[in-house]
Amino acid sequence: MSQSSIPRNLKRFVRVKERSERFEQLAAEHESFTYVPALNSPLDDDAWDGFVGFVQDTANTYLNGRFSEHKAYLCGRRR
Repeated sequence: MSQSSIPRNLKRFVRVKERSERFEQLAAEHESFTYVPALNSPLDDDAWDGFVGFVQDTANTYLNGRFSEHKAYLCGRRR
């Protein structure tokens, strides 16, 4: 994925069962791409210190409820 193909300041919020090295790598390689995972149900041995639960709650917390200034892709189940 080239830098020019990523929209400016793209945020991707995903509810996942485990970490995604692919998206973490993309975020490390592209300054304008932010990957914000929310684990479904982390296990104690996951050593997870990130967001847990519904992706829309994660996005709301991460963006302090201010969505108007951002473009975000939210992926996960609806409540």
